[in-house]
Amino acid sequence: MKLRSVILSLAILAGTASLGVVGVANAQSFKTGNDVTVGSNQIINSSVYDAGMTVDISGNINGDVFCVGRDVTITGTVQGDVICAGGTVDIYGNVLGNVRVAGGTINFDGKVGKSLTAAGATFNSSNDSVIGEDATIAGASTTINGSIGRDAVINGRTVIVNGSVGRNLTAYATNTSLGSNAVVNGNLTYHSQNSISLGSGSKIVGSLTKEAPIANRSSGDETFVPLGFWWFVYITVSFLIVAAVLILLFPRKFRDFTEIAVNHFWKSLLVGLVSIVAMMVIVFGLLISVVGIPLAVLSLSIFGLIGLLSLPFAAYYLGRVVYVDSKNAIERMVIGSLILIIASFIPILGIIVDVFALIIGTGIIVQNIIKSAGKISYNI
Repeated sequence: MKLRSVILSLAILAGTASLGVVGVANAQSFKTGNDVTVGSNQIINSSVYDAGMTVDISGNINGDVFCVGRDVTITGTVQGDVICAGGTVDIYGNVLGNVRVAGGTINFDGKVGKSLTAAGATFNSSNDSVIGEDATIAGASTTINGSIGRDAVINGRTVIVNGSVGRNLTAYATNTSLGSNAVVNGNLTYHSQNSISLGSGSKIVGSLTKEAPIANRSSGDETFVPLGFWWFVYITVSFLIVAAVLILLFPRKFRDFTEIAVNHFWKSLLVGLVSIVAMMVIVFGLLISVVGIPLAVLSLSIFGLIGLLSLPFAAYYLGRVVYVDSKNAIERMVIGSLILIIASFIPILGIIVDVFALIIGTGIIVQNIIKSAGKISYNI
């Protein structure tokens, strides 16, 4: 069995075990490569985990879809949720659950049974697109031409709504416009220094309220944007920036360090677990000794640094074993980072993946520290 299959299977098995359904869980579908495809004639009775330069899902998925790629296209039917990230994300199919996507350009011309959360530079929905419940969207430019069943919260530089909103619409934008076909069946509240542009045929059933932009409000005022959504955006952007800087500065270090885990996966996992336990015991022992408190503080700083660095190393390692066809260090880091980020927001599985990343990353760092220390000669 290939190493990437071992890793991903371990995560899924642990997740289903925690839910108590290991005995009846269907085999999960994992695909990686340059072009990853689920054909229109395919029916997959499980969740799908795809990663590649191009991801194309045209078949019927009786489960959830988790995917990462440069270009992501979903034209099939998904019975569960869709959680994907890519340079361009196109949702043209029918998703019965929720959609959570992040990308440079997001095009939506399908149907979502529940809610949609999207973060990207550009978001566009077609006239025929349908969101059954709520929509939360952040992007420099957002255009809504389809229908939203309940509430919509949109943040960006330009927000254009030319479709229907079932209840309330809240916009945080420099420029907000309602087209001639726009219908808001509840209240419309927009936060901007500029006045809203209303098309001749647009309709607002409830009230129209203009609020000052959040940046101009006092610190005591309430922040209206959903914190969970912005936390996802913040984590995604900040982690990718840190990971990109590190891989640009030390590409060979990441390649050489993760070589140990590639060749000795289980050893690296064991070393990481033992190291974390040993770190906790050492710090606790120093703290209760009283005289060792200064050393405990120093140890905590060192262990904290190892813990922080463990995540980028784990991300690069995942990108390396999942995206085996690429030799590009940046591509490996981006793919691995997105896998970790998206997985972290999945209930139960997210906890397992986070713990796995901490353990394998720590094992990678500690083994290389031991290896380097063995090459140093000491003269006393």
